[in-house]
Amino acid sequence: MLYHTLNYSVSKRRFLFPNRMTPYQRLEKIAELEERTVNQIVELSGRHPSIVSAIRTGKKSLSQDLADAIELKWKYRSEWILSGQGDMKETEYQSNGVVKPVNLRPIRIAQSFDLVPILKTPLYARAGFGYTAYLNRPPEEQEWESIPFDRLYPGIPPEDHTIVTINGDSMEPRLEAGWEMLAYKTANNEFPRIGKIVMLDYKDELIIKTLVEINIQKRTITVQSYNNKETREIPMDEIRRVFHVYDHWKAFL
Repeated sequence: MLYHTLNYSVSKRRFLFPNRMTPYQRLEKIAELEERTVNQIVELSGRHPSIVSAIRTGKKSLSQDLADAIELKWKYRSEWILSGQGDMKETEYQSNGVVKPVNLRPIRIAQSFDLVPILKTPLYARAGFGYTAYLNRPPEEQEWESIPFDRLYPGIPPEDHTIVTINGDSMEPRLEAGWEMLAYKTANNEFPRIGKIVMLDYKDELIIKTLVEINIQKRTITVQSYNNKETREIPMDEIRRVFHVYDHWKAFL
């Protein structure tokens, strides 16, 4: 009981006196308000989440660039993030009956060529449960690659994307071994249109095939290899995750 009371007291002081908080503690406050983790706040702001642990331990300071990126995405003022000074959010406040803007400085708008970190699914993590275990590792132990913002699938956040290297011949010559592809995970029980390439987290593997049929009555889908037209019927209930493969390159991304 004493432990919980002490924690509450400390949290309350941090909230009432934000300038006494460290920049990382202010990131924690933002994450709490947005119902996210600090890693997600940083990653969704277009910055590599591996920086979080270094900021938490004090090995690196929270940079102006990161604070500006968070301000752009979440509307928490970078000055408050860095120093605790001023109001927390970009908003208007009432002072002596007059509404005044809190922040008048221009905010940089994200450009199409801005880079965002995307999780890579390496070959050793391609087998189903191995893939799940890989996703549960800390961000600094995962593999990431930055790509231009305009390479993301429209309307899909960066954290729902992955980069995968082709390592089989079932989709040749449409997809060849060594090519890299971009895919995003669909919502539960949703599939892309017939004829699209899908990656399925199914049983003990991630399989990449063309979607050729969706049978709602039987609750199955049918996928097909490109090179020999071999088909495979898969129960929907046995699929852990569906990815839509929407982009690929004959060289590394």
